[in-house]
Amino acid sequence: MTARKVLGFDRPLELEWLDAVADRVALGATEAEVRAFIYKLLDGVVSGTTYNTNRGKTVTVLCHIWSKVPPTCVPLRDRALGLLRETSGNARLPIHWAMMIATYSFFGDLTEHTGRLLTLQDNVSLAQLTRRMQEGWGDRATLKAIVQRLTGSIARWGGLQSTEERGIFVPIAMPQVVAGPCAELLLEALLLHRGGGSVQVDHAARHPMFFPFTLELRSQDLRAASTFEVHRQGGSDDVVELAASRSGNQ
Repeated sequence: MTARKVLGFDRPLELEWLDAVADRVALGATEAEVRAFIYKLLDGVVSGTTYNTNRGKTVTVLCHIWSKVPPTCVPLRDRALGLLRETSGNARLPIHWAMMIATYSFFGDLTEHTGRLLTLQDNVSLAQLTRRMQEGWGDRATLKAIVQRLTGSIARWGGLQSTEERGIFVPIAMPQVVAGPCAELLLEALLLHRGGGSVQVDHAARHPMFFPFTLELRSQDLRAASTFEVHRQGGSDDVVELAASRSGNQ
Protein backbone atom coordinates (compact mmCIF):
# COMPACT_ATOMS: atom_id res chain seq x y z
CA MET A 1 0.00 0.00 0.00
CA THR A 2 1.44 3.40 -0.94
CA ALA A 3 1.66 6.31 1.49
CA ARG A 4 -1.04 8.10 -0.48
CA LYS A 5 -3.45 5.29 0.32
CA VAL A 6 -2.98 5.56 4.07
CA LEU A 7 -6.29 6.95 5.30
CA GLY A 8 -4.69 8.94 8.11
CA PHE A 9 -7.49 11.43 8.71
CA ASP A 10 -9.93 9.15 10.50
CA ARG A 11 -10.96 11.20 13.55
CA PRO A 12 -13.80 13.69 14.04
CA LEU A 13 -12.42 17.17 14.75
CA GLU A 14 -13.78 20.39 16.19
CA LEU A 15 -12.86 23.80 14.84
CA GLU A 16 -11.81 25.03 18.26
CA TRP A 17 -9.23 22.23 18.43
CA LEU A 18 -7.80 23.25 15.06
CA ASP A 19 -7.72 26.88 16.18
CA ALA A 20 -5.98 26.03 19.45
CA VAL A 21 -3.35 23.83 17.81
CA ALA A 22 -2.61 26.35 15.05
CA ASP A 23 -2.29 29.14 17.58
CA ARG A 24 0.16 27.04 19.62
CA VAL A 25 2.26 26.32 16.52
CA ALA A 26 2.23 30.04 15.67
CA LEU A 27 3.75 30.74 19.10
CA GLY A 28 6.74 28.59 18.12
CA ALA A 29 5.95 25.44 20.12
CA THR A 30 7.94 22.34 19.22
CA GLU A 31 6.20 19.20 17.99
CA ALA A 32 6.60 17.58 21.42
CA GLU A 33 5.14 20.66 23.09
CA VAL A 34 2.23 20.70 20.65
CA ARG A 35 1.47 17.03 21.29
CA ALA A 36 1.54 17.58 25.06
CA PHE A 37 -0.73 20.60 24.66
CA ILE A 38 -3.29 18.64 22.60
CA TYR A 39 -3.29 15.73 25.06
CA LYS A 40 -4.17 18.18 27.81
CA LEU A 41 -6.69 20.01 25.62
CA LEU A 42 -8.58 16.77 24.91
CA ASP A 43 -8.46 15.46 28.47
CA GLY A 44 -11.98 14.43 29.46
CA VAL A 45 -13.21 15.15 25.92
CA VAL A 46 -11.69 12.29 23.90
CA SER A 47 -11.03 8.96 25.61
CA GLY A 48 -7.65 7.33 26.05
CA THR A 49 -4.17 8.18 27.25
CA THR A 50 -1.84 6.33 24.84
CA TYR A 51 -0.85 6.60 21.17
CA ASN A 52 -3.30 3.95 19.96
CA THR A 53 -6.36 5.31 21.77
CA ASN A 54 -8.92 7.74 20.39
CA ARG A 55 -7.15 10.66 22.02
CA GLY A 56 -3.73 9.59 20.76
CA LYS A 57 -5.01 9.18 17.20
CA THR A 58 -6.74 12.57 17.34
CA VAL A 59 -3.49 14.15 18.52
CA THR A 60 -1.69 12.62 15.53
CA VAL A 61 -4.23 13.98 13.05
CA LEU A 62 -4.13 17.49 14.51
CA CYS A 63 -0.33 17.50 14.53
CA HIS A 64 -0.18 16.34 10.91
CA ILE A 65 -2.45 19.22 9.86
CA TRP A 66 -0.61 22.03 11.65
CA SER A 67 2.59 20.92 13.38
CA LYS A 68 4.31 17.92 11.78
CA VAL A 69 3.24 18.72 8.22
CA PRO A 70 4.73 17.09 5.10
CA PRO A 71 7.82 18.99 3.91
CA THR A 72 6.06 20.15 0.73
CA CYS A 73 3.38 21.79 2.88
CA VAL A 74 5.68 23.82 5.15
CA PRO A 75 5.51 27.01 3.02
CA LEU A 76 1.72 26.68 2.86
CA ARG A 77 1.53 26.17 6.64
CA ASP A 78 3.70 29.19 7.33
CA ARG A 79 1.53 31.41 5.13
CA ALA A 80 -1.58 29.96 6.76
CA LEU A 81 -0.29 30.80 10.23
CA GLY A 82 0.25 34.38 9.14
CA LEU A 83 -3.32 34.59 7.83
CA LEU A 84 -4.74 33.14 11.04
CA ARG A 85 -3.18 35.99 13.02
CA GLU A 86 -5.30 38.40 10.96
CA THR A 87 -8.50 36.31 10.96
CA SER A 88 -11.10 35.31 13.52
CA GLY A 89 -14.32 33.33 13.83
CA ASN A 90 -15.76 31.45 10.88
CA ALA A 91 -13.40 33.28 8.51
CA ARG A 92 -10.73 30.86 9.75
CA LEU A 93 -12.49 27.84 8.21
CA PRO A 94 -11.01 28.29 4.69
CA ILE A 95 -7.52 28.41 6.21
CA HIS A 96 -8.00 25.16 8.10
CA TRP A 97 -9.65 23.70 4.98
CA ALA A 98 -6.56 24.49 2.93
CA MET A 99 -4.30 22.75 5.43
CA MET A 100 -6.52 19.67 5.61
CA ILE A 101 -6.79 19.13 1.85
CA ALA A 102 -3.04 19.69 1.43
CA THR A 103 -1.92 17.38 4.23
CA TYR A 104 -4.49 14.61 3.88
CA SER A 105 -5.35 13.12 0.48
CA PHE A 106 -8.34 11.34 1.98
CA PHE A 107 -9.92 14.60 3.12
CA GLY A 108 -9.26 16.22 -0.23
CA ASP A 109 -10.85 13.33 -2.10
CA LEU A 110 -13.85 13.29 0.22
CA THR A 111 -14.52 17.00 -0.21
CA GLU A 112 -14.10 16.74 -3.98
CA HIS A 113 -16.63 13.90 -4.21
CA THR A 114 -19.01 15.85 -1.97
CA GLY A 115 -18.76 18.92 -4.16
CA ARG A 116 -19.21 16.96 -7.39
CA LEU A 117 -22.33 15.26 -6.08
CA LEU A 118 -23.77 18.59 -4.96
CA THR A 119 -23.33 20.00 -8.46
CA LEU A 120 -25.49 17.16 -9.81
CA GLN A 121 -28.20 16.99 -7.15
CA ASP A 122 -29.78 18.84 -4.24
CA ASN A 123 -28.27 16.71 -1.49
CA VAL A 124 -25.59 14.15 -0.75
CA SER A 125 -25.85 10.96 1.27
CA LEU A 126 -23.27 9.09 3.31
CA ALA A 127 -24.02 6.00 1.23
CA GLN A 128 -23.16 7.83 -2.00
CA LEU A 129 -19.98 9.27 -0.55
CA THR A 130 -18.89 5.91 0.80
CA ARG A 131 -19.32 4.28 -2.62
CA ARG A 132 -17.35 7.05 -4.32
CA MET A 133 -14.54 6.82 -1.77
CA GLN A 134 -14.40 3.04 -2.05
CA GLU A 135 -13.62 3.38 -5.75
CA GLY A 136 -10.35 5.14 -4.98
CA TRP A 137 -9.48 3.89 -1.50
CA GLY A 138 -10.78 0.32 -1.51
CA ASP A 139 -13.61 -1.40 0.31
CA ARG A 140 -12.17 -1.16 3.80
CA ALA A 141 -14.06 -2.12 6.92
CA THR A 142 -13.46 1.26 8.54
CA LEU A 143 -14.15 3.50 5.54
CA LYS A 144 -17.91 3.93 6.08
CA ALA A 145 -17.40 5.04 9.68
CA ILE A 146 -14.64 7.45 8.71
CA VAL A 147 -16.75 9.06 5.98
CA GLN A 148 -19.51 9.51 8.56
CA ARG A 149 -17.14 11.09 11.10
CA LEU A 150 -15.60 13.54 8.65
CA THR A 151 -18.88 14.51 7.01
CA GLY A 152 -20.35 15.10 10.45
CA SER A 153 -17.35 17.28 11.31
CA ILE A 154 -17.82 19.35 8.13
CA ALA A 155 -21.47 19.89 9.08
CA ARG A 156 -20.49 21.05 12.58
CA TRP A 157 -17.99 23.47 11.05
CA GLY A 158 -20.77 24.98 8.96
CA GLY A 159 -19.65 23.53 5.62
CA LEU A 160 -22.72 21.34 5.16
CA GLN A 161 -26.22 21.36 6.56
CA SER A 162 -27.73 18.29 8.19
CA THR A 163 -31.30 17.28 7.42
CA GLU A 164 -33.99 15.50 9.36
CA GLU A 165 -33.17 12.38 7.35
CA ARG A 166 -30.17 10.72 8.91
CA GLY A 167 -27.13 10.55 6.67
CA ILE A 168 -28.42 13.16 4.21
CA PHE A 169 -26.78 16.57 3.86
CA VAL A 170 -27.57 19.65 1.79
CA PRO A 171 -25.42 22.67 0.85
CA ILE A 172 -25.30 25.63 3.19
CA ALA A 173 -27.59 28.49 2.21
CA MET A 174 -24.85 31.09 1.78
CA PRO A 175 -21.35 29.87 0.85
CA GLN A 176 -18.59 31.90 2.44
CA VAL A 177 -16.93 34.37 0.08
CA VAL A 178 -13.15 33.88 0.09
CA ALA A 179 -10.88 36.34 -1.66
CA GLY A 180 -7.33 37.64 -1.60
CA PRO A 181 -4.61 35.68 0.24
CA CYS A 182 -7.09 33.16 1.70
CA ALA A 183 -8.34 32.26 -1.78
CA GLU A 184 -4.76 31.93 -2.96
CA LEU A 185 -4.04 29.64 -0.01
CA LEU A 186 -6.88 27.33 -1.07
CA LEU A 187 -5.56 27.32 -4.64
CA GLU A 188 -2.08 26.41 -3.42
CA ALA A 189 -3.56 23.59 -1.33
CA LEU A 190 -5.49 22.28 -4.33
CA LEU A 191 -2.32 22.14 -6.43
CA LEU A 192 -0.45 20.37 -3.61
CA HIS A 193 -3.28 17.87 -3.27
CA ARG A 194 -3.06 17.18 -7.01
CA GLY A 195 0.68 16.64 -6.72
CA GLY A 196 1.49 19.68 -8.83
CA GLY A 197 0.49 20.21 -12.43
CA SER A 198 -1.68 23.09 -13.54
CA VAL A 199 -5.32 24.12 -13.53
CA GLN A 200 -7.31 26.81 -15.29
CA VAL A 201 -7.88 29.74 -12.96
CA ASP A 202 -11.63 29.79 -13.64
CA HIS A 203 -11.89 26.05 -13.00
CA ALA A 204 -9.92 26.35 -9.76
CA ALA A 205 -12.31 29.01 -8.46
CA ARG A 206 -15.23 26.65 -9.04
CA HIS A 207 -13.49 23.45 -7.97
CA PRO A 208 -15.88 21.05 -6.20
CA MET A 209 -13.39 20.65 -3.36
CA PHE A 210 -14.34 24.18 -2.29
CA PHE A 211 -18.11 23.61 -2.14
CA PRO A 212 -18.67 25.58 1.12
CA PHE A 213 -16.99 28.64 -0.37
CA THR A 214 -17.23 31.11 -3.24
CA LEU A 215 -13.67 31.76 -4.35
CA GLU A 216 -12.63 35.00 -5.98
CA LEU A 217 -9.40 34.40 -7.90
CA ARG A 218 -7.95 36.99 -10.25
CA SER A 219 -5.18 36.16 -12.70
CA GLN A 220 -3.47 39.52 -12.14
CA ASP A 221 -3.21 38.83 -8.42
CA LEU A 222 -1.85 35.33 -9.02
CA ARG A 223 0.77 36.71 -11.41
CA ALA A 224 1.92 39.08 -8.67
CA ALA A 225 2.18 36.27 -6.09
CA SER A 226 5.55 34.50 -5.86
CA THR A 227 3.77 31.23 -5.09
CA PHE A 228 2.37 30.79 -8.61
CA GLU A 229 3.17 30.95 -12.28
CA VAL A 230 0.35 31.92 -14.64
CA HIS A 231 0.37 31.17 -18.37
CA ARG A 232 -2.06 32.03 -21.14
CA GLN A 233 -3.41 28.91 -22.86
CA GLY A 234 -5.49 28.74 -26.00
CA GLY A 235 -5.53 32.47 -26.41
CA SER A 236 -8.03 33.21 -23.65
CA ASP A 237 -7.63 30.81 -20.71
CA ASP A 238 -5.20 31.52 -17.87
CA VAL A 239 -3.57 28.44 -16.37
CA VAL A 240 -1.88 28.47 -12.97
CA GLU A 241 0.71 26.18 -11.42
CA LEU A 242 3.01 26.26 -8.40
CA ALA A 243 6.14 28.29 -8.95
CA ALA A 244 8.27 26.03 -6.77
CA SER A 245 8.84 22.37 -7.58
CA ARG A 246 7.02 20.95 -4.57
CA SER A 247 4.16 18.44 -4.62
CA GLY A 248 2.62 15.49 -2.84
CA ASN A 249 0.87 14.92 0.47
CA GLN A 250 -0.07 12.21 2.90
